Amino acid sequence: MGPSTGEPGTEVTIKGSNFGSAQGSGVVMFGDRQAEVKSWSDGEVAFIAPSDLPEGEYEVRVKTDAGESNALIFKLTAKAAPQTKPTISSILPASGPSGTQVNIYGSGFGASRGSGKVHLGPVQFEVVSWSDSQLKVKVPPGMGAGEYKVSVETSAGVSNEIDFQVTAAEDPEQARQLAIHDYLVAQGINPGEWVYKQNKKSASDPTWYLYDYQRFEGMAHTLFLLHQVSGRWVVVASGDEASGFNPQAYGAPEDLKF
Repeated sequence: MGPSTGEPGTEVTIKGSNFGSAQGSGVVMFGDRQAEVKSWSDGEVAFIAPSDLPEGEYEVRVKTDAGESNALIFKLTAKAAPQTKPTISSILPASGPSGTQVNIYGSGFGASRGSGKVHLGPVQFEVVSWSDSQLKVKVPPGMGAGEYKVSVETSAGVSNEIDFQVTAAEDPEQARQLAIHDYLVAQGINPGEWVYKQNKKSASDPTWYLYDYQRFEGMAHTLFLLHQVSGRWVVVASGDEASGFNPQAYGAPEDLKF
């Protein structure tokens, strides 16, 4: 008999002899139930494992007018939960150049990647991590600037599509100074009053920078601590150099100081 294990609805084939060339009054007993017969011949009978029985081991016999066969054991397993297509609810960030790490949120991605793919237009993202509700991916190198459709593909199907804007690669220095500009504007401060003096990069972690600006000649210098997060530079904190601003208090590497 094969297979000898399966979920409800599994088609099972019994091979033997003297079943009779036609089913007639013949039945297949699955435990104390009659199973649905799919085909019947003298040497082979196919049936469907019943759908209304609990998990367990059941004796299977073929019964005809001539008598009842020996029993074979079929192990009935739980019916597998139906797979659902993945769904994307949001993408953060929704734009960025090649190398940007992107978080894709949704459901039905699967607990592990398996054969899963994350499409970015005609190519695929580089997958960093995978869970049922969140994927971390990176925009592959060499992507031209433009809008691309993002979708997640698993064995259950392909998700809905969400737009992602691939931007031109930024000049890193310009991007860092623009982050400081936006930080000042957000606080209602005129960036035009500030003069750049110097900067320092962490030797142990190049995603951390310290910038030195002076608002007016003769005034104390202000330090801006920057960190690159998901491909974007952000100002983590700022403070006066004279008052002992400590970058390490905000997570910066020990080597980052003037």
